[in-house]
Amino acid sequence: MMTLSKEMDLILQEVRDQARHPIIERYIHQQEVPDSFVRVLYLMLSSQTLPQDRIRLYCVTATLLQMGLSIHETVTTSEETEREALRFRQLSVLAGDYMSSLFYKNLSEQDEIEGVACLSKAICEINEAKMELYGQQDLSSVSQSAILRLVKKVSGGLVTHLSYFFWNDPLKKNPWDPLAENLLILANWQRAALTAPEIGICFSDQFLQSLAAETFQQVREIRPLNVRHTLTDWLRGVVCQHVGEFMARKAQEG
Repeated sequence: MMTLSKEMDLILQEVRDQARHPIIERYIHQQEVPDSFVRVLYLMLSSQTLPQDRIRLYCVTATLLQMGLSIHETVTTSEETEREALRFRQLSVLAGDYMSSLFYKNLSEQDEIEGVACLSKAICEINEAKMELYGQQDLSSVSQSAILRLVKKVSGGLVTHLSYFFWNDPLKKNPWDPLAENLLILANWQRAALTAPEIGICFSDQFLQSLAAETFQQVREIRPLNVRHTLTDWLRGVVCQHVGEFMARKAQEG
């Protein structure tokens, strides 16, 4: 049986291979594969007792899609006058479109048409959440819970939608909602602490620590046990790292 580490390596390499394009590499840069996203997605799919080849297909496909969406997030909306800046923005849009289009190609080639529909719906909801988030810019008072709801959709929407797509027990609650979104917020702890600075809102370390405690409780609902244990160990490592950094900063401030 292949270990998680080896399977992750294979998935990450396949994502890199498919994401490689001479125009992207020349004019933008080779995109970093989101390791945490792959890990959470892989563990979620592994908990659904799916064939390994199907797990790998959806891991690669959804990761490429997530990378495409992330590229689009870097596209500026300000008016550009410099030719190079305008060209870079146009190429970034095309690069994001290219990465996103790979999910249609991969799934359609394997006759996963319902999977295409699932991820297409996820894209729509993620874009709606982004628009709502950007629409908050002029508000002077926005609660962290309201921002968190939108950021969760943006960061973990693909995994959450796929968890429902593969969930086969209608009599039981899907334990990956909102677990997958919470895990990805915590995996990007430092980035989450700077979320939406343009509207004066950020997630404090204390807020994220509270979210971590809630997430540990949610992980206890995951089956099978090997997936739960792997997830717990990984989450513990993520949280301990950032709590340690937080305590170190507090000590320096004191």
